[in-house]
Amino acid sequence: MTADTAGVPADEVERLLVDLYDEDIRDSLGRAGMTMRPTARPWSLPPVLTGLWFAGVSPGETFTTPAVSAVGTSTCVDHCAGDAGRLAAAVLADLVHGAVVARHLNLPLWSLIGTGQENRLVPGGASAQDWARVAERVRTVFTALAPPGSRIVTTDDEEVWSTLGAQVHRDRPALADAELDGLYHLDEGMFPRGTSYPYFYDYYRYNICYYRRPVLRALFGPADRGILVVENTQQIKAVNLARRLNQGWPTVHWVTVPAPSRSGDERVTRALGEELITLTELDTAQGRALVNCQPRSRRYWAAISRIRERLEQATAGNRR
Repeated sequence: MTADTAGVPADEVERLLVDLYDEDIRDSLGRAGMTMRPTARPWSLPPVLTGLWFAGVSPGETFTTPAVSAVGTSTCVDHCAGDAGRLAAAVLADLVHGAVVARHLNLPLWSLIGTGQENRLVPGGASAQDWARVAERVRTVFTALAPPGSRIVTTDDEEVWSTLGAQVHRDRPALADAELDGLYHLDEGMFPRGTSYPYFYDYYRYNICYYRRPVLRALFGPADRGILVVENTQQIKAVNLARRLNQGWPTVHWVTVPAPSRSGDERVTRALGEELITLTELDTAQGRALVNCQPRSRRYWAAISRIRERLEQATAGNRR
């Protein structure tokens, strides 16, 4: 590996996190319930897999090997508005981090694709066929990276949606709308409170089910020892709520740095125009180089692309 993709210093990880948010990010993450531990090497990984970007861990946890049953990694798809060609490269970054952890711990990787929420809860928008293409694109990436025994499902599947819906119904008395205000904001934002989008309250309830023990048991199988969630900072509050609802069932969160845009000063899932880096772009040799990125962002994506290649080689080897 080149110097750009190996052994990323912890202070570089923290600087990217500050670039994406602001200088008060430590306070924001602390209020959201995360212990900040910026690192690119949270355990003794093989050298070829260094260069990951972790921001911290859930309260009371460290980057020691947890005795869990599976690793959970689900990536956001709503930002593409049903256009598979506009899926942000964050899909790759999120799945790479989850797949590396799962392989290191010799555990299956479990994932859900949230197209059901888009088709069933959001008025208007793209067609079910468009979202099906989005789901297939994500599934292809997952299949190329994940270790043996892993599984990904789409929430638009009737059985999956029914399982999630039953859990949403059971959790509703213990999860008031007020607790969901600002669920995906690290600042003081309280969306969807006071807006014309109240359907997001149920959208969020379905998202929280991704970490609920009864749902995971029903969709993927027994997980008596708990789940290790490997997802970025935007998911902290959702995982925390699920942990409370899981009542002692281990729900550990290793928190990653959100994938950066081309300039490195905003999350790529929210980037527009030339700032957006798409999943399709990283499928090309020219795209993987990303020579027109800000240096820290370029180092991030160079590391993700290199690790992707190694994971794909490992997956192909498992099939032989």
